[in-house]
Amino acid sequence: FTRVASTTTDSSSADNLHGSGGGIYRPFSSYAWNKLISSGLVQTVEVPPHLASNSSPAKGSPEGTTVNIQVESAVSASESGPMRIGRYALLETLGPKPKLASVDNGIHVLNMVLFPKADLPLPVLGMDLVTLPGMRNLIAIDFQPILKNPDQGGDAGTTALPLFPPQYSKYEERIRQLHEKHVLQQPEILPWGGDIPPAASRFFSPYALWTRLKGEGALSTIRNEVYDAFCDYLDLYLEIMQEVSADENRQNESDDQSYLEEIRQGHQDYLNYRKDNDPARPMLTRLYGQDYTEEVISDVLFQTIE
Repeated sequence: FTRVASTTTDSSSADNLHGSGGGIYRPFSSYAWNKLISSGLVQTVEVPPHLASNSSPAKGSPEGTTVNIQVESAVSASESGPMRIGRYALLETLGPKPKLASVDNGIHVLNMVLFPKADLPLPVLGMDLVTLPGMRNLIAIDFQPILKNPDQGGDAGTTALPLFPPQYSKYEERIRQLHEKHVLQQPEILPWGGDIPPAASRFFSPYALWTRLKGEGALSTIRNEVYDAFCDYLDLYLEIMQEVSADENRQNESDDQSYLEEIRQGHQDYLNYRKDNDPARPMLTRLYGQDYTEEVISDVLFQTIE
């Protein structure tokens, strides 16, 4: 890992945000959270203590090995800001104290989502990085559309709707370039992860990084190619949000009430789909119990639009 948040000057500073050590995706969460908070777009909010962290013994591992979860959340720094919520859940399998060394052949998950305000026709930044025992890895990073295209079929990437309204359309080309760089130019490193269920394909853009990695080279790929793509997608999303934040006319672009309702419904559909179909639910329930799992999903990770 060579890239750290702009507010840091030391190559290890991103890790220091959450303390030393940590699992596979700790540098990802440190970089992203540091960049997000320093952007001024959001301010942190306290996650209820009983949801902010949890721990469970790692079955089949040496005594003292645990699977820990950490949850962070932030909301818009101002009423006029373009972001609604940014939050992440980080799961790490760590060895016994005091070293708490990463057990790479364990469960490691980073689920990070940045939500724009529900009255803005802007994509959600969804980043899901999953490593399971046996070095099975699933990576999905995407500017996820919220508006429904009635002509879209069951295949991901077929949507013809633009991701952005006209005044921000230049960013679609920037995203296309990132996709070209990280996905299309290195299919042998980050191959397409396979068919996406029709119900989920609505929320995938043509520029998704979706891959499955396995084998002894997978961890190196995660720490290099996946990390670079993660940082690039995040940086571009924050750049877009900064421009939207500076656009004083963005709230008055449309007097079409039906269109505004469509935008809001799109955001709600996204939340409902992610909440109802969260693939981590069985794993979280097994580790931390049903009560914790349902509350953290509903009240923090995919909380209802007010």
